[in-house]
Amino acid sequence: TMRRFPILLVATMLVLIVPSAARATHSLDVTTAPTAFLLSPTKVHVSGTLTCVGAAESGSVGVVLVQPPGGITLTGGGSTPFSCSGREHVSWAVVVIANEFSTFNSGMSSFDTFANTECSDEEVDCPSVGIDGTLQIKRAPTCFGETATILGLSGDDRIEGTSGADV
Repeated sequence: TMRRFPILLVATMLVLIVPSAARATHSLDVTTAPTAFLLSPTKVHVSGTLTCVGAAESGSVGVVLVQPPGGITLTGGGSTPFSCSGREHVSWAVVVIANEFSTFNSGMSSFDTFANTECSDEEVDCPSVGIDGTLQIKRAPTCFGETATILGLSGDDRIEGTSGADV
């Protein structure tokens, strides 16, 4: 036992001297819906789901669109905050705003969706995830010639002749 004492002492000293960084035991999973809605030439409504695996999280989901697919010019981007508990599936929606030199059209678009969380001081590998692909941009549904309300957007959700919100 006397021979093991120096080894044990050195191992204990290393643990105390060299702090180990905490590793996250949780992760994120994000999806993007295959169809987005053209709200105007400068705005596209993109949605999807996010799953927090292992722990409660808060952070943001962001989307970048490029038209035509595979193009090299950033067409527009947007983001939204999220909060979810472990193993919870939450829906997210982002209104992607075109940059000042671009407009959106109906048709196919490349997307890049990313989700990241805020790090605690003890973590070195904060959960984040990114996916890319293509989606179809369709004209937003209309009602009497006006763009219909898509849940998740701010705006007037009242129908004339009724009292209160009509969502």
